[in-house]
Amino acid sequence: MPWSAVDTFSDPDDYAAAIRAGTAEVTVTGRGQFSAKRLRIDFHGLWMQRFSESLPRVLHAVNMRGRAGIMFCTRHGSSPLARGVEMQVGQITRYREGEEYYQVSTGPVCFGAMSLPVEEIASLGATMAGCDLSPPRHTLTCNSLHLI
Repeated sequence: MPWSAVDTFSDPDDYAAAIRAGTAEVTVTGRGQFSAKRLRIDFHGLWMQRFSESLPRVLHAVNMRGRAGIMFCTRHGSSPLARGVEMQVGQITRYREGEEYYQVSTGPVCFGAMSLPVEEIASLGATMAGCDLSPPRHTLTCNSLHLI
């Protein structure tokens, strides 16, 4: 059933527990009052989330098995680091199924994520894009403009 919500958080643990498609831990590394916002939209198997955070932090996450996920920046000048590389607007990162990873921010950040069940993304990729969109064997970052 389609569903949406906007949630705000002042506690990093509550925020981490609300992140979908896996498990997450958030460790705030900057001074000040933490605040975060999550926009969540569900369309049956498609889960979409948009995040904004006020302070630098380290995010430790483990992706859920059975779901294919991507992550992307939603605002210039506000990019987290993934595998030591700053994520850029216009790029997407495709994660391996069940992957464990760290993401670091040095200030306020805004980013988005989407996931689908693996079977659905494989079918959609073949039908709509003429390619395999199943989770990669290794994490991939690519320019999303090539997907349009």
